[in-house]
Amino acid sequence: MPTALAAILLSIIIVLRGARLRLWALLPLALAFVVWNTATQLTGGTQAIALPASAFRKLDGDVYSLREPSGKPMVINLWATWCPPCRREMPMIAELAGSMDEADFVFANQGESRDAIDRYLADNEIALDHVLLDSFGELARHYGAPGLPATLFISADGVLKHAHLGEISRETLESRISRLFTEQD
Repeated sequence: MPTALAAILLSIIIVLRGARLRLWALLPLALAFVVWNTATQLTGGTQAIALPASAFRKLDGDVYSLREPSGKPMVINLWATWCPPCRREMPMIAELAGSMDEADFVFANQGESRDAIDRYLADNEIALDHVLLDSFGELARHYGAPGLPATLFISADGVLKHAHLGEISRETLESRISRLFTEQD
């Protein structure tokens, strides 16, 4: 790739004489690079990152360690009540979490107070089992999530298999969960 890029740049400099023509020729290359870089960032391979050793407070006050072995894959949703895509996807993920015993679902709120979370869940009639208070965004930093929502798919052995940034559809969520089982075999 670097050699091809250097050859294109050299060709533009040699063939095109005017500065204006050179700039117009470089514009599509710059745009192509931005598109390529963005696509690579969004669809690139996921690093195999182990669960953090930290324990987190749950909404009910108990302490919860992500490394407690359950023998099941885990779906971790990083979210906040102020995040519109988080609010849109939350009822669907909560419903799926309530109906699926094959995987553990963890909802790690990023940096909000217990009162704000309680109020949001009560106002929207959402019942969740494992709501973690990640006051300092430790999970987002650990997994390198650049924004919210982020849905992390963790294998039964505690290793990140896939990370989805942005609002997730039911189909994608179910597909990623089923892949956790096929990758496990």
